[in-house]
Amino acid sequence: MKITPNTRVTLHYTLFDEDGTVLESTEEREPIDFVQGQGEMLPGLESALEGMQAGETVELTLEATEAFGEHDPELIERIPRQMFEGVEEITPGMRFQTRLEDGIQIVTVTRVEDDAVEVDGNHPFAGKRVRIKAEIVSVEEAGD
Repeated sequence: MKITPNTRVTLHYTLFDEDGTVLESTEEREPIDFVQGQGEMLPGLESALEGMQAGETVELTLEATEAFGEHDPELIERIPRQMFEGVEEITPGMRFQTRLEDGIQIVTVTRVEDDAVEVDGNHPFAGKRVRIKAEIVSVEEAGD
């Protein structure tokens, strides 16, 4: 079966930065799965997978706009330290989940001051050109 909109795709992938450093990979764990055409996958990879089938591999370089998006400075915010009540130690690099009107957002702590914590709502790889290698494990009809 070929990958078309609304098919369930299972794949292994390895994501690299421009220098070839592995950013993340499924090789030592379970493959991921998603429904093609539902916006669950990187736009550039989803486009490249269209028409492929199980057993095939793809390797491509994606610009930020086709991967994790451009870095948006408006997603950096200073939050009063008291908003982290119950968290004894906050250090840069920590990630927190926050609820917004339209869903959940993950933020990364970038700076800690006595009275405020700076967080960044951008994906950690936003603004970066990445290379991805993927191997399609299976393609099947997506259930309801």
